[in-house]
Amino acid sequence: MVCDQPFVIPNLICQLISKHRVTNFPIVTSEYREVLGVPALFHRTLFPELKTLQGDVGAKFIIRQHRFHVLSIPFPEGAIDLNIPQDLKILSSLV
Repeated sequence: MVCDQPFVIPNLICQLISKHRVTNFPIVTSEYREVLGVPALFHRTLFPELKTLQGDVGAKFIIRQHRFHVLSIPFPEGAIDLNIPQDLKILSSLV
């Protein structure tokens, strides 16, 4: 679970879980600015691949590798993430 996206709420996680249960797709992602990303739900069969990720290579790599087995949930607020102190200033001006 990411900690730099302040607008992740329980309802989004519930939507990811629900979409997975209904469709049985192995990956259900959030989508923002036409990008598939986190938060995302991965079926347990993908855990071995996730465990091999190292360094700056993250879950988006797995999402791209399996792009034909991915469904998404709209999450426009996901484009806002906090990586540097300036990001917090930008967020403060938005809320």
